[in-house]
Amino acid sequence: MEGRIEEVRRLPAGAFSDSLETLLTSKITVDEASDLIEEMRQLSNYNMRRKLLEEELEISWEETKKAYQLYKEACCEGVREVIFFLAEMSSTGPRGARAELVSAPNIRRCLGFFLNKGSLLSCYREIGGEYLKGLLLNLGLTASDPSKVGAEFSLNDLKRGVYIPKIEEEAYAVGLAHAFAYMSVYPSNSALTFTGRKREEIFFHHVRSVMEKTYNIPGKVEMIECPPSKAIIRGKVRTFDRYKRPRIQYKSRVLCDHFAENHSFPTCLEEIMESRIPRHYRESESFLKGVITKALVVNSPGGGPRLRYQQKSRKFLEDLQELMSNCRIDPSFSIQNQGGKTFSLCINVTPTRQLFERGIIDRPDLLEEYHKESHPH
Repeated sequence: MEGRIEEVRRLPAGAFSDSLETLLTSKITVDEASDLIEEMRQLSNYNMRRKLLEEELEISWEETKKAYQLYKEACCEGVREVIFFLAEMSSTGPRGARAELVSAPNIRRCLGFFLNKGSLLSCYREIGGEYLKGLLLNLGLTASDPSKVGAEFSLNDLKRGVYIPKIEEEAYAVGLAHAFAYMSVYPSNSALTFTGRKREEIFFHHVRSVMEKTYNIPGKVEMIECPPSKAIIRGKVRTFDRYKRPRIQYKSRVLCDHFAENHSFPTCLEEIMESRIPRHYRESESFLKGVITKALVVNSPGGGPRLRYQQKSRKFLEDLQELMSNCRIDPSFSIQNQGGKTFSLCINVTPTRQLFERGIIDRPDLLEEYHKESHPH
């Protein structure tokens, strides 16, 4: 790695040395060109740099103008190669290239000398992009393709190679998001956050994998400590001690915009209370497979295990009933008010069995609970 960085760092000097051959009667070495660049770097005044070139290269004042242009082109060549190097060192996602390491500070570190914002922008334009965003797209260093999505990608979105697939390709991931995720303070803070119960920590690693395979965006499962709290459950106040729960957070402007605009994803409490299943997924078994993973297995005395699904929106549960019926699940459900502003969809024994037998629910811990309740002895 260090050898490769040193090789990249010498690229501007090599390009400067080669290009000066057209101007000088004798060639200067790469080391000499490197020393000259270092001396020029310490001079902030354009005329002072030309004066240095005049004295060191023994050329006329007019020729220093051409030499200085060659110096700038050499710097641009160095920036270009550093960008490719940093992109190469970045991780590649399931959907394609990422360029997470490409940044102005890292470019400067690799070059070994400082280029101010104006100089970097000049280099970006010389290479083929007005800004770094355009450069990543024009050089093909990101899996992102704003032209196909019609949405605005932030620089961080492009660097992480955020990929927006076709609607039918993301049904399972969107179902998981409607089950476990929320967006708060949108759009000022564009973050899609998944949270669950402590028992779902292992399953959240699966969620992280699905999100990365679908959107090319990396994530990390963290265990967050939550303070003691109170909640109204079935009309009774219950107190909960301090506990931990899994969380995955995706800070992405384009991903949040996409979910809000294309998948009816709620962005505030008022919208959560009135949330609905997106119309384009009301016959999708893949979406059902994602959203139903939030259900709980409960015991039905004398009748076998059944599922209960809680939501703050009654309309969402009505849509979930419709979705299961459209997926040929026996329509034996009922919606109950749990007190406060929470509703439960109670899924009876027969549709519960169908969901497990058809593999629509394949979450390991739920399967274990279902079989345990099915064969209590």
